[in-house]
Amino acid sequence: MRSVGFANGRGLDIHIRTTRIDNRNTGSYSYISGVAIRIGSDILEWTDTGSIFANGNDVSDPSPEDPSEGTAAIAGFTLKKTMRGKKRNIMVHDLILSEGSSIQVRVNAKIGMLFVDVKGQFQDSVGLLGTQDDEGQGVLARDGQTSLSGQWNSFGEEWQVRDYEAKLFKLHRDPQYPAGCHYHSKISKGVHLRRRLLESGSKNAAIDIDVANIACIDASERMKGFCVDDVMATGDVELAEDSFYSE
Repeated sequence: MRSVGFANGRGLDIHIRTTRIDNRNTGSYSYISGVAIRIGSDILEWTDTGSIFANGNDVSDPSPEDPSEGTAAIAGFTLKKTMRGKKRNIMVHDLILSEGSSIQVRVNAKIGMLFVDVKGQFQDSVGLLGTQDDEGQGVLARDGQTSLSGQWNSFGEEWQVRDYEAKLFKLHRDPQYPAGCHYHSKISKGVHLRRRLLESGSKNAAIDIDVANIACIDASERMKGFCVDDVMATGDVELAEDSFYSE
């Protein structure tokens, strides 16, 4: 997402980085593994381990498991941290932009997944989040006119960060434009993900559909299918606790 006019021209950019997993046992999927936000000349970055970098410097809490709330400041805005979930595995960071506008980044460090929610009105916004218009049909190409609704691979490729645009992430990772997106991973990272779950003591490395349905009982009707699929793919019932599935 990009809003050039945000905060009287300071500008706002949100970049996400995705990772793909191909696993013959659970199927293939991709998830958000990194988030970077630029406001003016300041950049905040979240990693899939829960680490936070401000302008390249590690500003993570020394004890990520600490459930206490905390606040920090970035680019003149307030960043609030809370912990959620029955086992408090979900780190929630709310970046308060203005009254009624905020960006929330949630990190499930146990399985390395991030979720991003943007709330508020950004009249000149473009990107994967869509372009705001009167009819709410802003799934548009970079030309601002061509609708890519339903063409999700094309829509994702269209908004891949170009070589002439700012790179917000601290570390370089392929693919970078003009190289296209990877639709097949070269390494089955799902194997490593499951090993991490087993090493952490999880008893849910293999989840059947009945267990997943119970875990996702509070999911909204619209998100129920996504919740069940994600719980089965990751082998983690606690994933269903993320508010993403209840909205």
